[in-house]
Amino acid sequence: MGIIQDKQIIDMEHTSLEPWFAICGMERLEKEAPTRELTDEQRGELAELSKVYEAKIADRVVFLNGEMEKAEAAGEFEQVEQLNKQLASERKVLEEELEQKKNGIRA
Repeated sequence: MGIIQDKQIIDMEHTSLEPWFAICGMERLEKEAPTRELTDEQRGELAELSKVYEAKIADRVVFLNGEMEKAEAAGEFEQVEQLNKQLASERKVLEEELEQKKNGIRA
């Protein structure tokens, strides 16, 4: 089945509407919460904040990966699983903190 648009038949079975839906969604979002231009100072603060949290996350990854290697070498596989969960949890907490602080700067 097709539709006529600008004197051309468009095959609707082979046309993806995803780009159109994305554009409509972005337009609706822009109306509900318009984007604001950031100042150079805000951009700098956001970049610095990202670097700080990237370093915090990297520190935890390196430390906990080392602990996992020790536990694995000792055959403590339950400990490895616990440390893996701890890493995921700590990463999530740090990422949430980062987003909260970024939103504070953007506001």
